[in-house]
Formats: sequence, C-alpha cells, structure tokens
Amino acid sequence: MASTDKNIVVVGSGMAAARLVEEIVKLDTTCAITIIGEESALPYNRIMLSLFLSGEAEFSDTLLKSEDWYQKYNIELISGIKVSKIDQNHKQVQLADGGLIDFDKAILCTGSKPFVLPLPGSDLEGVCSYRTNDDVNYFLDTAQTYKNAVVIGGGLLGLEAANGLNHRGMQVTLVHVEDYLMERQLDKPSAKLLQEELEKKGITVYTNAKTTIIHGKQRVESISLDDGTQLKADLVVMAIGIRPMVELASDAMLECDNGIMVNDFMQTSDEHVYAIGECVQHRDTLFGLVNPIYEQAAVCANNILSTGLITYEGTMVYTLLKVTGIDVFSAGDIHVENTTENKKEEITFMDVRRGIYKKFFIRNDILLGAICYGDIQDANWYVDLIKEKTDLRGFREFLAFGKNYVSEETLNDQDIELGKSQHNLTNHAAAA
Repeated sequence: MASTDKNIVVVGSGMAAARLVEEIVKLDTTCAITIIGEESALPYNRIMLSLFLSGEAEFSDTLLKSEDWYQKYNIELISGIKVSKIDQNHKQVQLADGGLIDFDKAILCTGSKPFVLPLPGSDLEGVCSYRTNDDVNYFLDTAQTYKNAVVIGGGLLGLEAANGLNHRGMQVTLVHVEDYLMERQLDKPSAKLLQEELEKKGITVYTNAKTTIIHGKQRVESISLDDGTQLKADLVVMAIGIRPMVELASDAMLECDNGIMVNDFMQTSDEHVYAIGECVQHRDTLFGLVNPIYEQAAVCANNILSTGLITYEGTMVYTLLKVTGIDVFSAGDIHVENTTENKKEEITFMDVRRGIYKKFFIRNDILLGAICYGDIQDANWYVDLIKEKTDLRGFREFLAFGKNYVSEETLNDQDIELGKSQHNLTNHAAAA
C-alpha cells in the first residue's frame, strides 16, 4: 500500500478532524499531517462540554488525544488561527497571518456555526450560543455573578445547556417553539415524561413559545414571548440549530448548497479536496450527530490514501442522551408515515411507577424505529435490529423487554448475535 499523496492538510480541529487523523494513522504512519484550527485548545469532545458545564468533568477530560499523541505521529497542530483561502491551482492553504501550507490532499472539517435568532436585542451582552469551550467558560463566569438564565431551544443541545446551568445554581427557564421537547427524537408521551423530570429539577419549561424581543440596555435583562409573557434573564443561550460553515469552500469555487457538496468518496468538486462532518451535504443530507461523521472519517481516510475505494452511503441515525439523570434513546424512523399498501404498527410499553416508556415502530414485521425513555440498556440491540432489518415474527411480543427475554436460538435464526454489538452510542450533538 503506497500512496504518493502524503502531504495532508486538515482544515478544522473539531471531532471530525480528530477522528479523521486517527483513521489516517491507522492506515499509514508516514504521512505529513497538518491540522489547522481556529480554537487555541487541543481537539476536544464537544459532547462532553455538557459534563464540563454541569461540573461532572474537567475540561482536560474532554481532550480527544494528548499532545504527546500528536507528537508521536509527527502531526503538526496549528491552533488559534484561521484559514483564509484554499488555492486549488497551487494546492496551498493560506492562513490569516499570510502563511502558506502546501498540500497533496486537503480535507475540510470546518464544522458548523450556531444559528442566532435575528431578534431585537440579540447583540446585547449576555446573549450567546452554546458551541465551544469558550462558551462554557463564559457561562461559568456568568453563573458566579448572575442568577437568571433563559435557554431558547428544546432540542439536545438546549437540554444540556439548561441542565448544566441548573447544576451551576442558576434559575433556568427553557423556551421551545414546538409542541413538545426533542420533537425530532421523541414522541409526545416520552417528551412529557422528560419535561416533568426537568421541572422536578427546578427548570421551568415553556413549549409552544416563541421569543419575540430581548430586552436590555447594555446587558440582557429579560425576554418577551409572543403571548406577552416576560421572563427575567441575565443570560440568554440560543440553542436552536446549526448552519454548515461553507464560506471557505464557496470562496474556493467548490460546489456548495446548504453544505459543501461531496460524493460517496467524500470528495468535493475538486478531486484533491475532501470534506467531512457538519460542513458537508451528502445525498441532500446534512449531519449534526457523531455516528455518521465518524463513518465519514473512516471512508475519507481510506480514499485519500488510496488503500482501496470505499464509499459512504449514509448512516442510520441514533441518539443517546443522559440529562438530569434520565436516559433517553431514539433510533431510526420514529415518524413513520402510513401508506395504503404498507400500514405501520406501533408497540408501546409504559411503567409509570418506574418512569419507563418504550415505543417501537414496525412495518411488515421489520423494526423501523425505537424510542426508549428511562431504560436504554438494550439500545445497541435495537440499533442492530433496525440496521439488519431483522424479521421480528419470532419474538416481537418480547421486544419491549429486551434481548434477555429472547432466546439465543431465536436470534441466531435471524442472524443477530446477543451482546455482540460494536456500536459506540453517543448523544448528539454538535460534533465536527
């Protein structure tokens, strides 16, 4: 195995970039690799920022690799500086300070940026997003002086922000524009259980609520909702979504839509430039969770080193969240539509006393999606069943009780092995 394209430049230093470099050195330790990132810290796990915020981990715990690891593989880390241009003609990356770095292959891992509501007052001090280590440090500083926090957005990131600020002693209000929390991953009954648990922890929740104005002079003081409700706020955290960072690629005349367009080899419209992570658009799909991004990293590393062409064809998305001590799992298609030819079926299990809720979405005895609240010990198994399109007819009545209630013989007949899943389920989030 020998590739002539040994000079590799990775633009971005998030989780996608770190995983890509890890995949590269698994295949070839002789490459000259340069990672360029705007943040000054070593690449870290953004998902673990929620634990840092809540006080359950130190920032050092979030680091993906030690500095020694990068030195071991002669990986050059250029931190705290922005890439200003990709010169495709000369195959160079230009830095904001004017420096030039040659490449044989460049991989864009530019990630995404938080979406900020264009509201009156959104530029006030104390109005921010939740994305980086610097954001968390700002929250921690604020919590030492101020009392009232409002988090706008009831998705994964918003819940983590609300939970962390609550742990830090702030009075937290969570405002969500949709009917119920985590509408992409949950249904109404499971979301209701989650909301009740948040409220037990002291977090106030408003659903069907739209923020209209942010009030204050220099610093935020309150926000108004569309029904006239006014909420005190010393800190407003917007966690309402992300947008792919495509500006660098677009300026280089690479094909872009909502994200940087890539083919199944993770190549952009320039054969020497690749892209993975939250910045890309593949088969009309954008990405914001870790599992597809890690799969893209493995495909990209293989292809830039010419060890054999493998393709990325998409990922079955699953989400695992642990917030306020509650486990939540969601996988596959939980918004299955009925058709005349193929009607969906649903199996629901609920144990009110233990706070456990499970729902399974089935069509033609094939599991399409699953929601588990309060008990996620069989999450890997459900992922396997969905991915393998396993026929459930031999054990569907035991589905809600998990793999321990299904005989080994039955599962072997379906080509599913108990306890053999290699999935590394991760929650969320903003990964690249």
